[in-house]
Amino acid sequence: MNLYTSAPLEFGFPQWFEDIYEEILEQTNFSDAGIDHQRHYKNIAFNQTYCAHGEGLDVLLDVCHKYGLKVHLNGASQHYPSRTFSIAIYRQQDEAQFHDYAFCYKDIGRFEQDENEQPIAMREESEWDK
Repeated sequence: MNLYTSAPLEFGFPQWFEDIYEEILEQTNFSDAGIDHQRHYKNIAFNQTYCAHGEGLDVLLDVCHKYGLKVHLNGASQHYPSRTFSIAIYRQQDEAQFHDYAFCYKDIGRFEQDENEQPIAMREESEWDK
């Protein structure tokens, strides 16, 4: 069994998303909306969050829909692989940049498995552990 992480991201949101972020926070808290560990890749806003909850997630999606933004949820996250997931938000004109981003970027280790396919060994040290 292999464990993968997504490509590294820059800290903070892209500038175009800042006002939208404030509008979301006027209606719900950042954790319920899934806005945590703010990152970006070029003009793509990324939230690498531990969770998102019902009405808070509804607010995020409603505000994004209001501005014609695309939203993509993905189980891969560079922030804390296997504990967080990614919410990518982008404008139509930035769709090519979204498709350039590597969600499945690096194999960061291998686990041996027992006969029930349960992990029995820790992963190898990766470059992020150093």
